[in-house]
Amino acid sequence: MIISFCRNVLRSSPTKSGIVGTDEAGKRSGVTVNPLAAAHILFLGLWGGLVLVEIAFEAQMFRGKLDEKSVAGLHRITDRFIEIPILIAVLLTG
Repeated sequence: MIISFCRNVLRSSPTKSGIVGTDEAGKRSGVTVNPLAAAHILFLGLWGGLVLVEIAFEAQMFRGKLDEKSVAGLHRITDRFIEIPILIAVLLTG
């Protein structure tokens, strides 16, 4: 899903410096967005959100709702399948 979004961003109406923005009337404005920078910011936001989720795991452990083994398993799964790919995307776009 994330990769297809980035592909669509990179394919849509590129100019030399990026994607041309439009104003409220649908006319082209002078504002351009670099698609690589936009993807980088998107991946940084995803990584930041994931860090908050991992903090929530830790908070649940300290409240006694999850045991240490469960939190370690959740961390392992999120790190391996979500965080590492997002961090690779941050590095590739940054």
